[in-house]
Amino acid sequence: MMTADAALTPLAGQLSQTLQAGLVPRQYADWGQRLLQRLQKPVQVVVIGLPGSGKSALIDMLLGEPVLGQCAPAGMIEITFGQSARAEIETAEGSLHHHEGRLCDRTAPRDQGPACLRVRQELPDSRLRGMSLTEIALFGAPSRQQAIMEQAVAYADILLFCSRDFTAPEQALWAEVPDARKDHGFLVLTMADRRIMRGTLKEAIAALEPVATQEFLGLYPLAAIQGLTAQVGQPDGQKGVDRQLWHSSGGKRLYDDLMHQIDLGRTSDLDQAEMLVRQFALPAAAPLAANSGTGSNVGTGSATGNETAAPKAAASRPAEPAPDPTERQATRPMSQVAAALRPGQRQATVGHLAAHGTGSPQTAPRAPVDLRAEDDLLAEASAMIRDRAKDLLAQCEGADTPDLSGVFEGALDTVRQLLQTVQPHAAGSEPLRAARDAAEDGEEVLMLCQLEQNEDAAVDAVTLLLQLRRELSPAQNQSPP
Repeated sequence: MMTADAALTPLAGQLSQTLQAGLVPRQYADWGQRLLQRLQKPVQVVVIGLPGSGKSALIDMLLGEPVLGQCAPAGMIEITFGQSARAEIETAEGSLHHHEGRLCDRTAPRDQGPACLRVRQELPDSRLRGMSLTEIALFGAPSRQQAIMEQAVAYADILLFCSRDFTAPEQALWAEVPDARKDHGFLVLTMADRRIMRGTLKEAIAALEPVATQEFLGLYPLAAIQGLTAQVGQPDGQKGVDRQLWHSSGGKRLYDDLMHQIDLGRTSDLDQAEMLVRQFALPAAAPLAANSGTGSNVGTGSATGNETAAPKAAASRPAEPAPDPTERQATRPMSQVAAALRPGQRQATVGHLAAHGTGSPQTAPRAPVDLRAEDDLLAEASAMIRDRAKDLLAQCEGADTPDLSGVFEGALDTVRQLLQTVQPHAAGSEPLRAARDAAEDGEEVLMLCQLEQNEDAAVDAVTLLLQLRRELSPAQNQSPP
């Protein structure tokens, strides 16, 4: 049986031992278990799009070598780490076939043989210890595509949406993705070289820029074939990367930004694990430094047996040109305010919270919520947070020795009460779903504040409550807290 090699870091091992020994209090145990699960598996990067949208070419470019090529299409193709290049192919009939080597080396024509349901390709590429790449095709009727999209969102940590034009039906599919996942979504405008030849690339970017700015991390025009050629097609047998072609293809920008997002999430997980271990582990189990060789292999070193692999994001970078106007920050307002707070280990978690929000995509039919009831719920929740925040802030500022435990417990209780209020109605209302997602993110940040147990962290906790209140309704921004 083929297994992924997602090495357990020493720090994750210490967290596992701490949890198994029952040393983590109940209110932190579920969070610790979710954190451990993330540390024990690679970051899941999903490349998704309609058939023929350039997904396989993009994956080959990211890997820096032909792997998929023109292999037979499948509902899902996973690329993971393995000691050798080999593939496992599951057909729609339920049979399994094994292939030594890369899928692009198979001689079977695309239109022959049973349809492929699922394919798993293993490669001895060290970057795949820290990330896996999965290609998913959006095929069939719109309802079928929507179901596939929901499954992909539930599976993915990072989404690369491939499209030639990002048409209205594609935009409708993406609109249903929860905001927590959109915060780590890339819109890849594939086959950009054809648009350059027709002189329509600038026009396409201008048309898609508004939606990309609101719905994705950014818009990434890409000529994937040229990006792959830049890594493997050097003349006269030269090794290395044709950096001019790598940059002009759009490959460098996409690769660097993707690796940066992966590194942010992994560093955040390690920082949180270190904090939990330091707080609750036995003294003899002093944790390793979170960033001392315990991180993922993504973006560092060279791929095993592949000296021409895509340049790694963690290496020193030359100065880059001004950011593309289609780019935007990876975090939503709740995360932005937490990142602006006093420096501390909890700040590293903000990027992770946006990527791994604890809410799950809604798959049940969505019953619409009466607008008046929706407004009443938001107004009630806003007033509750306002009153609680005032009381807690008074506790922080009005006593020589404030009751820190009371402040943290009060802040967490407020957020949990908000969740209880909006959760039953969130499926049928975008504002209530946004309130639920923001509250879930805020709960984890508040738990990090609580671990610090000092006055600055208590003030930060109240500040997060006030920001959460402002996010419930834009109208609330016009009145003082």
